[in-house]
Amino acid sequence: HVIESIDAPPHGIGMMPVQLAPGRFRVGAANEPVNLRMQVGLCSFASPDAALLVSLLPAMVVARGEPRLPPEAYKIISDAIQAAMLGGVEPEKAAADASALLDTFLASYKGAPML
Repeated sequence: HVIESIDAPPHGIGMMPVQLAPGRFRVGAANEPVNLRMQVGLCSFASPDAALLVSLLPAMVVARGEPRLPPEAYKIISDAIQAAMLGGVEPEKAAADASALLDTFLASYKGAPML
């Protein structure tokens, strides 16, 4: 893996992750305050073409703190997920309700493309 930065880290900074708890790691001096938090994902494919799919992915994806969806669309989706996971709503109903709300929102949406 390659990590890039405009400024090189000071000499002597440990760049190897240290596991703090299951699924939690720290890079850098333990006595320094945290100045960056990241969520890192993992993809797996159950396709016979998994090797081809993986070869098409970039080695690293960088996501910035810019919303991909307008807040209205994000809320509709988030509410549906929470309703299905925590509110006892059948997933199919939560998805259908969210789809109808999204259709209504998108009918008048005039912002940037959401592709």
